[in-house]
Amino acid sequence: MVVLRTLTLLVLLVGLAACQPAQEPGTLFIGRGAPTFVDPGGSLSPEQVVADGENLFRPSDDHAANAGMPPTGDTVFWVKLAIPSAQELSADGWTDDYMLSVEEPRIVHVDAYVVRGRHIGQRLTWDGRDRASAGSLRYPAFFLEASEVEGSFIYLAIQTYGAMRASVWLADASHFSATYGAEIFFLALLVGIMTGALIYLVALGANLRDPTNLWLALCLFSAKFYILTTNGLFETYFLPGAITTSRVMALASALLIYCAFTAFTSHFLRIPEMMPRLARAADAAALFFCVLAVLSPLEIVLSLNVWRFLGPLLAAAVILFAALLAAVSARRAPMRSLLYLAAWSPLVLCVILQLTLILLPGVGVVPFSASALYFSIAVSLVSFSIISTLDIQQRERALQRQIIANANRFRAFAEIGTDTFWEVDAQGRITFLSGGRIKGIALERGGALLDRLAEASSPDFAAPLAGAIEARRPIDDRRIRITLTDREHWISISGRPIGESPESDATYRGIIKDITLEVERESRRLMEQQMFTLGQMAGSVAHEINNLIHPIINLTKRLRHRLKGDAEIERMFDLIDLSSRQAANVVSALLTTTRSGEKWRNADRPLHEAVQYGIDALQPAMPSSIRIDFTSTEVPCIIVKAGDVLQVLGNLIANSVHAVNGSGSISVTLNPAPDGGARLTVADGGPGMSEAVLRRALEPFFTTKADGGTGVGLYIVQRIMHQYGGSIDIQSATDRGTVVALTFPAGEEPDAREQANRARR
Repeated sequence: MVVLRTLTLLVLLVGLAACQPAQEPGTLFIGRGAPTFVDPGGSLSPEQVVADGENLFRPSDDHAANAGMPPTGDTVFWVKLAIPSAQELSADGWTDDYMLSVEEPRIVHVDAYVVRGRHIGQRLTWDGRDRASAGSLRYPAFFLEASEVEGSFIYLAIQTYGAMRASVWLADASHFSATYGAEIFFLALLVGIMTGALIYLVALGANLRDPTNLWLALCLFSAKFYILTTNGLFETYFLPGAITTSRVMALASALLIYCAFTAFTSHFLRIPEMMPRLARAADAAALFFCVLAVLSPLEIVLSLNVWRFLGPLLAAAVILFAALLAAVSARRAPMRSLLYLAAWSPLVLCVILQLTLILLPGVGVVPFSASALYFSIAVSLVSFSIISTLDIQQRERALQRQIIANANRFRAFAEIGTDTFWEVDAQGRITFLSGGRIKGIALERGGALLDRLAEASSPDFAAPLAGAIEARRPIDDRRIRITLTDREHWISISGRPIGESPESDATYRGIIKDITLEVERESRRLMEQQMFTLGQMAGSVAHEINNLIHPIINLTKRLRHRLKGDAEIERMFDLIDLSSRQAANVVSALLTTTRSGEKWRNADRPLHEAVQYGIDALQPAMPSSIRIDFTSTEVPCIIVKAGDVLQVLGNLIANSVHAVNGSGSISVTLNPAPDGGARLTVADGGPGMSEAVLRRALEPFFTTKADGGTGVGLYIVQRIMHQYGGSIDIQSATDRGTVVALTFPAGEEPDAREQANRARR
């Protein structure tokens, strides 16, 4: 529909431009059929022309004579006019004296001679420099008294730097004044419309940074000055008498039209996207015309007369090159090429007509053929301004559809994923919320983000976030632990400050990710690496100690044989031998534990056996200053993996050893739980934990050890207990020690237990 409306508008504009006003009463076009001839050197005197007129003047057909462009500045174009009788004119409503006008604004000088027979009577002169005087007209016009020209001929000697045409009109004085005023009004209206379109295109092109509209604006700008200068408006009303300046501006504006027209055609038809080489050729042509425009003053100042021959050829070349670009574009964008041709067709047709009249002077002209060029320029350029507006609107609608489609696409991706996207205002209220919902956090629009996070975790986690958001600092992967009834969750928060926008109150935006599985994998990997390293180290130490114990035992035997008879020495040897053998047993047990650990790790065992195995495996690795007191009563048969219990006891006892500074007793108890199942406790008499440390004790990578602990021990214990459906409870206070109680639920059904085992594998 947009294309149809545009084509309809173009047809109306072209029709309007092509319309010629009917000849009104009181005006008469007397240039039609007037005899003419050209004096190339301007050497003939008026007397010679009048005397030899029958040989010089050639009768014309029903059109006005057209002699093309003058070859030099001295060329004189002669026109012989017969003035109708006053009786005939009075019958047509003429009531005043006459005004004889040559409606060609680019005329430099005109002499009008009133001739009766062979006698030259009155001589009237009009010079372009007279435009500096008050009341001057933009083209030559002579006042003739009806009684003085009755039955006579008017000889006109015309010098012009434009086309030499017999565009001569006769009118009574009152009708001439009205017609001239209407011409000025319509030319001013035409220039005003072009100025408005120019301002619009400049603003549009600068705002959108669109070179197409900017090149079209340059076309309008150049065309406006071309109309002002070639119509005589500039040197008549703006800078009276400045004929040379007007000529320079007319030539420069014509060349700038070629420049801008070529570049605009290339961008409008999207040639750079289709054929980059052809687009570079268009840019080179535009640059060439721009250079010629800069050099154009030399043509006028030095009177080179190059433009008289080069101008028509350049105009024809520009039209042919534009046709080539339109043909190339038609293969991929036929509708765009059609709009281009439709909008430029009035101007192109008028230019072709003008070139025909210049290159083929024998072709006659009709009234208004010259002024049609100016209207066609305005019609084409204003039409393209309308097309540019419609094109931008169409592109804007296409972009809006694309934006909506992308927004729906991104929203769908966000809803499919598990991440939550949020924005908050300066008060911390949620203004935008999209994507998945994190379990355990009641987020909603209008709610306070930090309050919801504090409720789901603790104020200790939310406080640093509040400071970062308030100070508008970036947040990078801030982890928060959320404890739910069924299991523990971990989330990661990242955010960035955003600039103020009139469309939104948001000042900060970010993403919340559920990283529970990631934290679990990372924690298990660290713990397995720690246990593997500890086992390797224990085996290596045990092997080295074993190598040292055997020489001690053997040497003790030899010394006993050599030093027999002394009871005291015998007693000492007995103690050395006993201690050495006990040390060997300990090392042997440690080696056995490290070598058979993998066999036990994945083995299903009753809970009490797995705990006993863990105590036996850990006891040899404990310092001599640490005593493990293990007490156990009969508990339900709960099947567990021995390796899991070893990990649990290893972490808890290691924490207790650190708490008592490597010296003291650690109590391990296995008893039935009050509500069924079993309860395993590990207690120490260390300094205990403060309330702030206790709240974060189960957080992964949180540690209070000055020697750089991993901070994953208690988290691993918690994860293992959750896998068994159990729970962990920590009771501690400053200077009161710590008790960690693990509750294992009653035994599972065999099928369920097997599924849990497979999941843990």
